[in-house]
Amino acid sequence: MVIRHVGIVSQSPQTDPDDVARVCAALNTQVLRDFAPEWGIGATVQAFSRIREMPFGTWLMLIRDDIEQPGLNGFHRSTRGLPYAMVQYSHSWSLDASHELLEMLADPSGSELEPGQAPGDSFATVEYLRDVCDPCQSEANSYHINSHIVSDFITQRYYDTVKAEGVRYSFKGHVPGPRELAENGYLTYRELTRGGGARWMQWF
Repeated sequence: MVIRHVGIVSQSPQTDPDDVARVCAALNTQVLRDFAPEWGIGATVQAFSRIREMPFGTWLMLIRDDIEQPGLNGFHRSTRGLPYAMVQYSHSWSLDASHELLEMLADPSGSELEPGQAPGDSFATVEYLRDVCDPCQSEANSYHINSHIVSDFITQRYYDTVKAEGVRYSFKGHVPGPRELAENGYLTYRELTRGGGARWMQWF
């Protein structure tokens, strides 16, 4: 199993070190207990007071009052081959941190694609962006670890061709079938065009 190291640094005065440490403990549990057995990717999640205290190669998650991305609660990207994430502080910032952490682990570059049948079309094939929390995102689909709210996420069976009995398509079972959405979820995928190009689509 691949083990990554993630450091969370809060630059929001609305958090305190003890709270950040408790959220990190909850995220550690989620990754190792729930996420890693499904996706084969584990991580240690540790709180740091400053970025410069993080060991070399640690993936950064930064908590701020304003991430300067209107309409987004968080995002993850990669620069010079090193993934990082930013989360905007809110009452449910642990949910957004969980969302970005799991998606960063499943897709460090933010560009990994999964082939599959298009939504609602059994004949067309598209390429789905591997955003493992988007199809079941929202507080209504979340769960709690040590009183902290964390995100549901899809399983690897989510990209199956047909639905099968007894299969979970998200960890908490909020997604009813392959390539389907829980309430408030969405999908991002790339559709190849006849001219050899591609266009990005979203399905809500």
